[in-house]
Amino acid sequence: MVSNSSVLKSTAFCILVSCGLTFGLPAVAQSGNVPNIEDIEMRPVLKGKKNDFPWFNERFGLSWFELESAYSEQEIDAFLARWRSTFPDDPEAWISSANWNWRKSQVEMMFQANPQGGFFVTEETIDDETFGIRRADGGEGDQSSFVTGGISTDKNRYAHALALYVEGLKKFPNRVDLHEIIANFHIHFGNYAELINHLELMPSKLRNTEIPLEQANYQPVQRNKDEIIAGIFHRVIIELMEIGEAKSIETFLETAQLMTRAVPKNPVAWTNLVNAQYFMGNKRGAYSAAQRAHALAPEDEIIVWNLATLSLDLGLRAEAIEHNNWLINNASDPNLLERAQAELELMSVGSK
Repeated sequence: MVSNSSVLKSTAFCILVSCGLTFGLPAVAQSGNVPNIEDIEMRPVLKGKKNDFPWFNERFGLSWFELESAYSEQEIDAFLARWRSTFPDDPEAWISSANWNWRKSQVEMMFQANPQGGFFVTEETIDDETFGIRRADGGEGDQSSFVTGGISTDKNRYAHALALYVEGLKKFPNRVDLHEIIANFHIHFGNYAELINHLELMPSKLRNTEIPLEQANYQPVQRNKDEIIAGIFHRVIIELMEIGEAKSIETFLETAQLMTRAVPKNPVAWTNLVNAQYFMGNKRGAYSAAQRAHALAPEDEIIVWNLATLSLDLGLRAEAIEHNNWLINNASDPNLLERAQAELELMSVGSK
């Protein structure tokens, strides 16, 4: 199956996720004197600036990279806590704090008998590819982190990041980027049940909030809410498809089904369900979804091609001929035109 690229262009919603603030590589440590972390002045929120305005530097007198270069983790933790307490209604304080804890929870490790000083891998298995980790001086079963794919995750940092995201979303349901960051957080850690729970609630939270929608850097969001919701679902689906594991593909199907319920008039939603059903081997389900997409966008050539292909797979010869003829007469994509001509030629040979 083929993605509905032409319809996607009209519905895609590009956001600048604020995790760029805290997920970049740290800068080289500064030389010279730096102020004590508690002396960094807490200045008010700066709104109404351009999207690329360096608001963090303007508010605090240094960039995030300079902050991370000059101060220890504990000092940055204290700075972020003070930011949240001074400006409890500042979404960037909560999002930046959560992003910081997410990134600091991840430590690259080598699989060996003593992978990191003070830690070792236990025999207890948490998941298919996840092994328990505990401190060498801890008691049996005292797991302080876990390892997946060579990355150690500090449980305390992980839990703190999740708590900050959850609390932040309660306080700021209008922050579009936060909804997507939390989805990516669950995908990163393979928390697919939590991802589905989050996505189930996301549409109503965005639709019901009376606060004007914003994204990173306090930027107002002008798109209508259905387009925003569709964009978040679609990008989550792309992430799940790229992972390509059994659990992610199953979650891809659940997510596509949620998307059709959330934005049933969006043809991209139904095309995503076409692909999900096809991945799962359910051609009849894919065909039904393709029919729904076609009813919404009968002149979208990707949708018509999907329907032509599925019709042929299901033995619906007359319908396949009809859709391929439509493509020959209307398709602007030369590749689709060539495919449709080839399919008709093959059907013609097969009928002799």
